[in-house]
Amino acid sequence: MIVTLKYHVPTTPSIAGEVICSPAFNDAIERERQEFVSTRYELLEQTDAMILFDVITDEYPRTMTGSINRRKILTSKNRKSYDVKKQRLHWTYTGQGSGIADVSGLLQLLPSGEATDVVHEITIKVKIPVIGEWIAGFIAAEFKKSITWFDRVLQDQVQRRRQSGACCLENATRVTDWLDRAGDSPEQIDCK
Repeated sequence: MIVTLKYHVPTTPSIAGEVICSPAFNDAIERERQEFVSTRYELLEQTDAMILFDVITDEYPRTMTGSINRRKILTSKNRKSYDVKKQRLHWTYTGQGSGIADVSGLLQLLPSGEATDVVHEITIKVKIPVIGEWIAGFIAAEFKKSITWFDRVLQDQVQRRRQSGACCLENATRVTDWLDRAGDSPEQIDCK
């Protein structure tokens, strides 16, 4: 199953890409989820052409009925690879249900005048026959609900960047420059 979400951001694709790759944005996105406990950002590799990072989240698992089990904590990982030139972010999810479903996505930043159209294509493949379609539908519905807060967080982070430059790569050419200025290790940032 493929789910496509679209929204519009009043900034250039390069600035939107900087924001989407920033620790602040990824922490804010994870905090919006009901299952959130804590998250950390790990920069794995960066060149002029790409940024590879993990967003590792401790979260409460979902039960078979979709409710949240607050008595247990699981760890999930989103591996994200951003192609600077093509302004595309590929991601894969590993965590609860990874043995049952493969969830990945492609987020494209397309120029639209002075702004950016964000097209987020999410691929959900469930490995269980018969009820797999139902499970994929449930996962797709959760992503569709997330579009409002994803868009809101992106708009907020872009606005913060405009106002102060403190949320991402203002006056920096690389994520590590921003991390160094923030006083944190470029390899890992804990955001609890």
